[in-house]
Amino acid sequence: MNKVEIKNFLGSEVRVVNNEYIVLKDMFNALGRVKEDGTWTSERKKMLNFLEGIEKLTDHETLVVTSKGKKKSREYQEVECLKIETVPVVLTQFKPTNRKGKEAIDKWFEFMKFVNELLVSVKAHNFIIEDTELEKIDRDRLHRLGGSPMKMATMVNYAMGVIITGEKIKISKPDLKSYQNQITIDLLEARRYWIEEFIRAYKITKSHSESNRLALEFTLEHYGLNEKVA
Repeated sequence: MNKVEIKNFLGSEVRVVNNEYIVLKDMFNALGRVKEDGTWTSERKKMLNFLEGIEKLTDHETLVVTSKGKKKSREYQEVECLKIETVPVVLTQFKPTNRKGKEAIDKWFEFMKFVNELLVSVKAHNFIIEDTELEKIDRDRLHRLGGSPMKMATMVNYAMGVIITGEKIKISKPDLKSYQNQITIDLLEARRYWIEEFIRAYKITKSHSESNRLALEFTLEHYGLNEKVA
């Protein structure tokens, strides 16, 4: 049987199942988002849409737990739950309502300050504010030199695979954010560095493969990652 513990969440008690899931109705009740009649349909729909968007829908589960019934007997009930590790990102979408009081709201703001510090530390703005004009300039520069922007785009994706994992795997620009916390260097900056070196090398060699080799070599050396291809 699933183990249920009572824990504190933003100043309110919530049930945690197997130390892995939080009971969702308890969580939304702690946020002041369960109606007086006990329903939370709109909040549930908003959460599920959000989980689907971030590809975390599988972290939403229905589990069977026991609760005290009449005459101290044990009753079984199904409860909707969410993996605890996914609670923080979901919490960014749901501020406690005023009826939960100042303590819950203050704790939520403290949490959001912490989230902001994390996002600033990994330069998250680079993943949502892109310098598309700069990339167009790079493509035009290479094209004027007689090179293929399409080949460069493919090569930089494989180069990032080597830089991050040491293996020749394709990692596109949008996917870099998934790897940023696994490496100490700024991946978007490293990608730009590779492109600059590639164009500089192509200007001399007129060879895509040779420019790719040199750009990767210079990028690994610049970031102290030579052991990736050792």
